[in-house]
Amino acid sequence: MLTDYKPLTFWSWNGRINEEEVISQINDFAERGFGGFFIHARAGLLIEYMGEKWFDCVKTAIETAQKVGIEVWLYDEDGWPSGFAGGKVPSAGLEYCMKKLVISKSLPEDNYTLLCSYSLKNGEYVVGDSDVELYAYYVTDLHYVDLLNPKTTDKFIENVHEVYKEKFGEYFGSVIKGIFTDEPQLTQPYAYSESLREKFSDLYGYDMLDRLYELYDNEKSSLFRYQYNKACSILMHENFTKKIGEWCEKNNLFFTGHFAGEDGLCSSFFNGIVTRGYPHMQIPGIDFLGRRLTSPVLVKQVSSIKNQYRKQFALSETFGCSGWNVSMEQLAYIWGYQSVLGINKPCYHLSSYTIKGIRKRDYPPFFSYQEPWWDKFKSFNEWCERVNAHNSKGHSINDVAVIMPCATTFANFCYSINLRNISTSFRSLIQSLCEIQVNFDLVDENELVNPIIEKGVAKIKYGRYKTIILPEVDFIEESTLKFLEKAKEEGLNVVFINSHPNVTVNNLCSKPISSEIQQFNLIFNRCELIYKYFNAINYQRPLQIVSAIDNEPIRNLIISTREDDEKRYYAIFNKSTSNITNCILKFKDEQGVSVFDAKNNIYTPIAVKNNIASLVLNPMSLILLCSENKAKDGIDENGYNCSVYYPEMITNKDDNVLTLDYATYSFDGEEFSPMLPITHIQKEIYDKKGKELTVRYYFNVSSCPQKINLCIECEDAKSISINGKEIRYDDNIWWLDKCIKKIDVSKHVKKGINTVCVVYDMYNKNVNDIDGKFETERNRFFYPTEPESIYVVGDFLIKNSGIIHENTNYIRVENSSFFIEKSKKHYKCGDLTTQGFWFYRGTFSSKFLLKKQARRVFIQVETNSVMTEIVINGKKAGLIYGCYEKLDITRFLTKKVNEICVNYLFSNRNTLGPHHHYFGEPTFVGVNVFNGRKGFEDGLLNPFGPEKTWIDDYTFVYNKVGAIKVYNCIT
Repeated sequence: MLTDYKPLTFWSWNGRINEEEVISQINDFAERGFGGFFIHARAGLLIEYMGEKWFDCVKTAIETAQKVGIEVWLYDEDGWPSGFAGGKVPSAGLEYCMKKLVISKSLPEDNYTLLCSYSLKNGEYVVGDSDVELYAYYVTDLHYVDLLNPKTTDKFIENVHEVYKEKFGEYFGSVIKGIFTDEPQLTQPYAYSESLREKFSDLYGYDMLDRLYELYDNEKSSLFRYQYNKACSILMHENFTKKIGEWCEKNNLFFTGHFAGEDGLCSSFFNGIVTRGYPHMQIPGIDFLGRRLTSPVLVKQVSSIKNQYRKQFALSETFGCSGWNVSMEQLAYIWGYQSVLGINKPCYHLSSYTIKGIRKRDYPPFFSYQEPWWDKFKSFNEWCERVNAHNSKGHSINDVAVIMPCATTFANFCYSINLRNISTSFRSLIQSLCEIQVNFDLVDENELVNPIIEKGVAKIKYGRYKTIILPEVDFIEESTLKFLEKAKEEGLNVVFINSHPNVTVNNLCSKPISSEIQQFNLIFNRCELIYKYFNAINYQRPLQIVSAIDNEPIRNLIISTREDDEKRYYAIFNKSTSNITNCILKFKDEQGVSVFDAKNNIYTPIAVKNNIASLVLNPMSLILLCSENKAKDGIDENGYNCSVYYPEMITNKDDNVLTLDYATYSFDGEEFSPMLPITHIQKEIYDKKGKELTVRYYFNVSSCPQKINLCIECEDAKSISINGKEIRYDDNIWWLDKCIKKIDVSKHVKKGINTVCVVYDMYNKNVNDIDGKFETERNRFFYPTEPESIYVVGDFLIKNSGIIHENTNYIRVENSSFFIEKSKKHYKCGDLTTQGFWFYRGTFSSKFLLKKQARRVFIQVETNSVMTEIVINGKKAGLIYGCYEKLDITRFLTKKVNEICVNYLFSNRNTLGPHHHYFGEPTFVGVNVFNGRKGFEDGLLNPFGPEKTWIDDYTFVYNKVGAIKVYNCIT
């Protein structure tokens, strides 16, 4: 049993790992409040995966974690998706390799295995070798595995799990807590396996080859399509998920991780429907990516299984792709959403051993020492831990069950228009239920085979449900129909959405469901009508939050309620990013309630009268409440006067930066190329042959500063020179990352154009072509020699002669030409990026004097910084995460005049980019966003965006410093 709710992190082992650095970074994690880390092999690893050096470093990690009191979690793969053991499983033979089923009117020239041919007779397809109309064949991919084959998982366990057990089994269940599986998946659109053919015959009594032709028309649902996809689901979770879950149970480990395509019904062919797999995991999980809120379907699927099986934790691999510029306020917003929907174990994506080369573009941000705000990050982890603990007390009291349309999904795989419509309707229903503040779980149809219904309650595992909702479906299982009929007979509220299903899956090709089904209540999938339905059945909410204006439920909120034998625990999440909401809280039977401030670990009573209280909800906020045995006097903090201060003298506490992300190159002394982006040069140099590569950078100096440094990734370099003079570096002097060496070049810099040349030895530097290969190869790719951007760092300003276009959340510079000039002492309130800090990372600071005027004093700061630190009379008073948060500074003030120092911590975004993406400031950031290639990231940012995503203009984010407000409580 795990006892704490501290965050974990993916620790990317992506370089030349050594024991000394392993110890250093683990100590760093412990000091920042992490509960543990996953050892995650990732692109850029320069030691052999699961080789001798790997295991030496794992042993060091285990011993160090044990000393500092944090947990070690294993990761089961070299990259992802899981199952191939770094290539050992598919290399064991073709039977282990992934097979993609294809139904086509023609055959490829080679590299396929024919299964069956079909002729057309009397309008029907039949098996035959003459007058062939359709072929069924499969294509084998040697880079991934057949998860439908039970031997595959056996081989996978043998090459990963058992090896870890042999070497470190003594730590299982103590220091080593569990193992993570990452996106195990079936091929699309249809997987094939000889094991599938055998299973299909056992399940349905005939050879599936006789009817494979029914998969040819993707828009046509059928009994066979249902049977085929259900058999895949059964095999995947029996042969992979269940086997590993049982192995972990036997070996005192937690099996955790997540599947591919968990977001909704349309992508569930990747995972055989996730709710079939989650029960086999001790800690089921999801992948929550981007600076955004996903569909609640993603989160409710896993949290519902957690509730029904009374699992202690549901995990989320979270924050990946949020970008370098994500703030603490936004991270809290993302986690607050997941937490209120039932997730209570975060696994941060990701902490990076190094950001050398292309690793710095590996779906940032990174929760490691490369971040400018890293030293202050413990506060966020403590907030997160307290939120998780609060939202894990007792058990959920969700009393509404929404049946997942599993049969319809199986019958409509894959990506058919019908399935898209069903998926959209399902998502709309789930969102509506959240908006009208209904407490519900999702229920897999598989769980309705032998339910217990008595005394007006359906008992599904640990779930207890009084209302059953069937979403819009075409088909349902026979067992589902029987369950619904019995539920109605026993007095439960049963309602269908949009339409009554026509048939059960067993009768897809024959008779419709009897007319008795028409007797079930039917409502259309509109939020207002669903709300009226719940009013009509007198649905009782433990807590309802309504507008003070019209007494209607506030739609932007999500509420969760849990209870134990003594108390109820509420969580209220405001999805709005802009609305400050005055609301009325209507409790079912609470007399006393306290607000829990998870950031400062403080409970404060609020005034409750006749089960009603009032509350102000700030945008993006998570409010935690706890019931009290009796009413207490609430504190009224509405009586304020406000003083506003505008910082007059803002200073930078860190050196300024000029990023040089364009260069020219030459092989073996030949003519230099035109100026090109570094990310384009990296690929281009491997398309050419040459022995010695020179990469040449330029920067312009208008007036020379006293101190100037070059920061360069030197490990691969043969030599480095500036203005023709060779320079050397000290391995112990670095900047931003230990791979980026900091070299003082002050005496070599001149006014005008300065030239930096970095020379590389390219002998035997071959790169395999990964285009078109399965993602097991793409996800592990990196360049053996990586020319990178270099950075000019020092006490100076960056001026820009380009045309500046200011947009809402980013700045675009057209025809940019940056040059260095001497710095000033102070800067003005407002945006600092455009005042000469275009590529800056780090902290700005301002000060003002304040005399205490009231018994309670709060401070609020207008800024878009990652976080803001308040220091009063030299003492740290606290951190502020967003411009709506008020920090109580009362206890730090003296009766005399106080010096208030405000430190604004900004991000790596303007230093590391992306600088050249058409979207300006992408909120879903991955490798392709930096390279200018349209990738899956762009599909989420804007599916209608251009094919060419690169722009030559530079884009930056604002680093703003605004008014400081001091609130004096006068009541």
